[in-house]
Amino acid sequence: MIERHASMSEQDWLEIKLGASGYNTGTSDDFPALAAAICKLRGRPLEYRMSAAWLLGFCRGVMEMKQ
Repeated sequence: MIERHASMSEQDWLEIKLGASGYNTGTSDDFPALAAAICKLRGRPLEYRMSAAWLLGFCRGVMEMKQ
C-alpha cells in the first residue's frame, strides 16, 4: 500500500478528505473523481457501485490511518 500512496496526487488526497467529511449522498457513480482516487489507493477498481455510507467509511478509515 505504501507504493500506492506515492502515486496519489494532492487532488486525490483532497477527494479522500472531502469524502471523509460526509459531503456526499448517492453512490460512487455520482463522484467519479473520488471513485478514481479510491481505486488508485486500493490498486484495483471498485467491483460494484458503492453507497455513500461505504465511501464515507472508507475515506474516514484512510484519513485515520494517514495521521
